[in-house]
Amino acid sequence: MSPNRNTSSPIPIAIVGSSCRLPGQSCTASKLYDLLREPRDVRRSFNPDILNLDRFYNKNADAPRSTNIQNKGYLLDEDSRVFNASFFGVSPYEAESMDPQLRVILEAVYKSFESAG
Repeated sequence: MSPNRNTSSPIPIAIVGSSCRLPGQSCTASKLYDLLREPRDVRRSFNPDILNLDRFYNKNADAPRSTNIQNKGYLLDEDSRVFNASFFGVSPYEAESMDPQLRVILEAVYKSFESAG
């Protein structure tokens, strides 16, 4: 007599995580949903230590190497220069030379893995 075997096929599963860095401190889908339900102005003033707008301002939007933005326009609240390089195995020198967007992406990808469980 053969032992009883479960002959059902395995059920495919997916482990899903998500993360985002969006205006208005929307770092989760639920926070983004809250912002969409109750809209507010989430633009921030530029930090003059990062970008001196006076140096590049020109009323003419078509002027080369210039902008016609005078005050608000920055969308993220956090400072992309703040980065835990050692956590990601990156030397301080390498972190300093990395594109700020790459630092943000590394953190967001880590958060998405973390949210997946």
